[in-house]
Amino acid sequence: MGYCKICDIVFFVFLAFVFVLYVNPKAFSVKAHQEAIAENNRIERAKEQRRQENLNVLSCASKTTFKSSRIEGNHLQTEAHKFRYDLTTQTCNESVEFYVR
Repeated sequence: MGYCKICDIVFFVFLAFVFVLYVNPKAFSVKAHQEAIAENNRIERAKEQRRQENLNVLSCASKTTFKSSRIEGNHLQTEAHKFRYDLTTQTCNESVEFYVR
């Protein structure tokens, strides 16, 4: 438009802001701002809860151990202590399984 490029950019940004305000003035109200904050807080709480569940699942699964030994007939016996995290009861459950090869 003119010789000042920065002035042109600032003018177009101002026009865009005015257009957005004209199209949706309710988006800039106090009520909309409070709703956005409440929604953001809800999302952050859900993220934190999911992160904590992931930590619980991983810490429970990391307890899983395998112990192998030879038994008669030169067979390999493996004792597996498996841990699974139950999301409904929020407990770490252990199951012991034996495998013979």
